[in-house]
Amino acid sequence: MMISVWVAAAWAAAAALTAGVIVWLALPEAEQPRRRERRTEYEHPDFADAAGFAVTAYPESDIILKERVWLIEDEVAELDYTIVPGRSARLRVARQGQMRHPDGFDPHAFESVEQYQIDGVPVTHYQSAGQRGVLTWSRDGFECLLYAEDPEMNMLSGLAAPFVGTVRAEQR
Repeated sequence: MMISVWVAAAWAAAAALTAGVIVWLALPEAEQPRRRERRTEYEHPDFADAAGFAVTAYPESDIILKERVWLIEDEVAELDYTIVPGRSARLRVARQGQMRHPDGFDPHAFESVEQYQIDGVPVTHYQSAGQRGVLTWSRDGFECLLYAEDPEMNMLSGLAAPFVGTVRAEQR
């Protein structure tokens, strides 16, 4: 009798553990815990020694202010911007196939997904009202991603032309 109680308890514990693992594996990637990205700060977006490329052109103006430059995991450039008045955006640039999306980026979770062209470059614009917005495009073997955590209405639409039209990267 005592052995059957222990066997039943062991089976119940194994079933609970298995169910927990199945639920965790079924979570979308955006909800699974991610390890912290390794970031190295640079003065300029030239990552020739570490990553073999440089971001050679990027927008800067009175309202688009580049603040900080990072290299993430020796693969992805990230430029932090202040967008006047009081908003921010981040530009990521990586070789084709090496882009690391920001935490929580799920292309299926946005309310609106638009595709259009700027100067012949296909752009995809992901947006949810009052939430993160993302622009993606590719040029010359590099992927680009511009995102804002809390953009004002139409902010990314206004930033699309200066970023898509200006950003360039090259192998070094």
